[in-house]
Amino acid sequence: MKTRNLLTTLVVFLMATAAFAQNNFQDVVYLKNGSIIRGMIIEQVPNESLKIETADGNLFVFKIDEVEKMAKERVGTPTQKKAPTPSVPQRSGTIQTSLTGNDKRSQDEIAKNLQPVDGKAIVYIVRPSSLGSLIKMGVDCDGQRIGSTKSKQYLYTIVNPGSHTFSSKAENRSTLNVTLNSGGIYYIEQQVKMGIAIARNKLQLLSDAEGKNKLNECTLSPENVYKIDNEAEERIETPAQNTVPSENESVTQSLQSTRQMLQNSSQRDQSDSEQNVVTAQSGPEERRTRFGIKGGLNVAYETNSNTNDQTDSRTGLYAGIFWEIPLGSRVGLQPELVYSMQGDAYNNFDYINIPLIFRFYVYPRHLSIDVGPQVGYMVNTDGYTNVNKLDGSICLGLSYKFPRVVEINFRVNVGMTQIFTDYKYTNSVGQLGVGFRF
Repeated sequence: MKTRNLLTTLVVFLMATAAFAQNNFQDVVYLKNGSIIRGMIIEQVPNESLKIETADGNLFVFKIDEVEKMAKERVGTPTQKKAPTPSVPQRSGTIQTSLTGNDKRSQDEIAKNLQPVDGKAIVYIVRPSSLGSLIKMGVDCDGQRIGSTKSKQYLYTIVNPGSHTFSSKAENRSTLNVTLNSGGIYYIEQQVKMGIAIARNKLQLLSDAEGKNKLNECTLSPENVYKIDNEAEERIETPAQNTVPSENESVTQSLQSTRQMLQNSSQRDQSDSEQNVVTAQSGPEERRTRFGIKGGLNVAYETNSNTNDQTDSRTGLYAGIFWEIPLGSRVGLQPELVYSMQGDAYNNFDYINIPLIFRFYVYPRHLSIDVGPQVGYMVNTDGYTNVNKLDGSICLGLSYKFPRVVEINFRVNVGMTQIFTDYKYTNSVGQLGVGFRF
């Protein structure tokens, strides 16, 4: 009955969590430059600044002077945008490419056909490999995020001539130092290789011919971010309402406007200290593999698989290590190695358990539903000889990750194999503990 009550409580938690996930709210920051950032405000200094964490784990810091208003909106609420006025140029802080449908196709063509610009260098980062297709890999230039890629995607950025450091994070961090010339176009391949836990990567400078071929194998990443100074006022204009140009004409007009914008931008110095530039920082929940330790309290029973009768409980401890492997913005994989005190009030059985937990995040990068199989090996038989040392269980639980390091876990492990060779009893364990990520 006790384990059944634990399971009932957990099911209620999961149902409440699912309802919360469907109806939860998020913080929305409206900026004066027209940008809209959604996520959770995790820090706010009155009259100075605020910090918001987005669903993909990035942190954005804004000065209060940059913010038009803040609001709470239900997740999934569509954004109402004003129709652009062709005759009025708009100022821009950060241009973030997040496009679908025909717009994405046009922007992909524009990005692939950028022409050399005096006073600037264009850099493409291509990832043509199909290996590790589910793993997103972030790319930085001089410590500033320019986007992330999946399989068959590319990024681009436009920078001042000179020496620059590009880096890419997967299971390892790969860096590449390059010297860029004015008016040059450069191609860097994000090579993907097999790793121990997830894929590894290496940045490699390509020749023009090889770079163009691999660029054509990829499409523009929807997370490509290109920063431009606020004084650049030339934007791609919307065609007149009664004019319906052909697709090639639209691409040509957009490309010409893009060139003009870049030429105007190249006449001005771009500085990281400029005001009103949104700076993306690598947040605590950045999508990367992390190592951690965990421990807590066990409440263990033995359950008769025929009658569902429960024995008296044993209170013990568990401790172990884990690897947190992100598979996407809302899915993660967490293999663990845990020492666990189990059995019941009469039998002190200890196990080395290896859970393989899938984490499904129902509140961006914080609250998760954890489920997965577990294999255990009995290292303390308490003097019994009629025991099965191998144990199989199903794990089901909830976790909440605080920013930076700490997380709390609640989990129920339901045994699927008999403890004894001649008695039909299985392990039932409830766990409550904390973890620390590094």
